[in-house]
Amino acid sequence: MANYRLFSTVLLTAGAVAGVREYLKPRDIQSMLKWNGVRLVSNNDGWKSAFYENKEQLEKLGVRDSNDLWKWCSERFKYGLGDPTILTDVENYCKDSPKTIMGNIIRAGEEGKLIKESDQLASQIVYVTTSDREKLIEVMQIEADDQQRGLYAFMGKKISEWCAKEVKKNVVDVEHLGNVKKYCYNRGVKNVKGLLEKEGLKTLPSTDDYKERFKNELSRSQELITQIGHTLNAKRAEKLKEYEFRKRIYNYTQEEQEIEMRKIDEIVPATFDDNFIKANSGQYLKWWCESQYNSNLTGTGVFPEIYQRVKARCTIKKS
Repeated sequence: MANYRLFSTVLLTAGAVAGVREYLKPRDIQSMLKWNGVRLVSNNDGWKSAFYENKEQLEKLGVRDSNDLWKWCSERFKYGLGDPTILTDVENYCKDSPKTIMGNIIRAGEEGKLIKESDQLASQIVYVTTSDREKLIEVMQIEADDQQRGLYAFMGKKISEWCAKEVKKNVVDVEHLGNVKKYCYNRGVKNVKGLLEKEGLKTLPSTDDYKERFKNELSRSQELITQIGHTLNAKRAEKLKEYEFRKRIYNYTQEEQEIEMRKIDEIVPATFDDNFIKANSGQYLKWWCESQYNSNLTGTGVFPEIYQRVKARCTIKKS
């Protein structure tokens, strides 16, 4: 009798479990996919990523963009389980599991960080600001001799070509995706000073340091002396413009005008020669450097030509 009761209890318990399981069993596609552990798309970046990954097949179904895909999936999530083909399609197109590099980048909301293939300058800046260039060359399997490795345009083109190919590939592993993000994302540098900082450089700390740099390394550079002359002319024009503004505002007397003009002449004389520039090289080299820091890297001749000069003449390594 005891055995019979035990057997009956087991049967009742098993039946109860089966009943609960039957009660909890999914009735629609969305519930079934979640029941099976499939992670479904749940935000805008996810829909963009899923559409990118399956664009060709989805367009055949009349799905033209990520918004259409959201509507398509949302409708079918509610479908019953009678048609296994629909279940398979929904799993393929509505799951949050990108396979490609680009799909993962879109999924992360980082598509805007990718360097455009046409932006060769941004790829050159990646090369300039990469501390371990040998690793970059190894990862991208770039064939380049020592001379080519020193040519920013050449290396920038190689980086751009590599990135354009890699984003279309499936992710091999975490390192693969990480390398693309490391070498193919825009570094956000726009001007000379920003790039210097990215390279771990800082401007010379004092006028005396500029004077010493000029004396030891630059005093024979006629090209630099000529450029400093242009900077002085621009500086004087700026001071004169400020003076004219103050004169109108404060209605200077003749004597006050003469005093103001003497002050300007002391800062930047109307005429000067090379020897005068050399005698005041610390302040004047500093002015020249400061006039270059905000130069846009996309400006004519700024990168790498002017940038390299500023780097050599105006900076030291951060300690």
